[in-house]
Parts: sequence; C-alpha cells; structure tokens
Amino acid sequence: MASIISSLSTTQIAGLSTTSIASLETADWAAFSSEQIAALTTAQMRVISTTGIQAITTEAFAAIQTDDLRAITTTALRALTTGQIEALTTEQAAALTTSQAAALTTQQVAALQTEDLAALTADQFGRLSSAQVAALSTEQVAGLETADVPAIATSALRGFSSTQLGALSTESIAALTTAQAAALTSTQVAGLST
Repeated sequence: MASIISSLSTTQIAGLSTTSIASLETADWAAFSSEQIAALTTAQMRVISTTGIQAITTEAFAAIQTDDLRAITTTALRALTTGQIEALTTEQAAALTTSQAAALTTQQVAALQTEDLAALTADQFGRLSSAQVAALSTEQVAGLETADVPAIATSALRGFSSTQLGALSTESIAALTTAQAAALTSTQVAGLST
C-alpha cells in the first residue's frame, strides 16, 4: 500500500477515514511526504499507532501542524525517536500540551534543541519531572528562559546537578522562588558559584 500512499493527493489523504489511518502499516507511514503529513486532520493524528509515528521521516514530522501535534496521544508521543524530537520546530515544541511535555522520555528531553526548549511555556516546565530535568545538557540549561525557572517544580529542581545549576544565568538564579532556593542541596548551591 506504500506505493498507493505516495500517489495520493493531500485532499485524498485528508479524506481517509480514521479506520483507514489506524490500519496503515510502517511502510505506509514511511511513504508519506511532508505535504501529505501536513494534510492529516486532528482526528487522523489521534489514531496513529506508535510504530506508525516512528516510521514518519524527520522531514515529514516537521510538517505536522501544531493542532495536529497536540492530538497525538502521550503513548504515541513517547514512541517518537530522538531524531523526530530534534526535528521539532520551535512552534511545535511550544504547542505540546502539558501532558505531552510530562510524557517525554529523558532521551527525548535531552534531544530537544535549545531553542525548542526555550519555547516551552511555564506550564510545560511545571510538569517536567526531576528525571527529565536531570536529562538536560548544560547548554540546554543555559538557554532556559528566566521566566520558566520559577515554574519548575521544586521536586523537579532537585534533579539538577550542581553543574547544570552552574549553567543558569544570573537572572535565572535570581528568579528562583524562595521554596526552590530552600530546596537546593548543599552540592547544588556549590554549583551556583562555579
């Protein structure tokens, strides 16, 4: 069926039933062009299987409309490859629901581009776990928006290593809430002065 998929117009793709979409196989999803992926409806995106979502090329994945991206189930989202996560546009990263942000694996969080991570909202940051925060590189931490730092849950902030905390800007350190500052360990505090 992959050869059939590649010959369908974007209008025909958008007209496929959710039953037809749910029955597509890995080879079918790999045959989708960027234009065809962009033509998928929100209802169609909700029924893509985990193996189907993994088969979408990184180029085609970057063409997913933000409303459609929000329709992807958290189970399917967790199946995304790090290459697909790296291909996210800044608009797509900002469009993730808070449930989707919380569902990202540590490998996926580590694969977010610095500018995509900076595009996350305070609500999205508030849903990150300590394991997700611990997966951030120092470059990603250094690129955090000052306004997002106070949104990180105190329990998640404990996931930062002293090296990661040392990568925060002076403005970001000043933006820590009283509860966040009080929750820092002595090792983390030592990292603030490096």
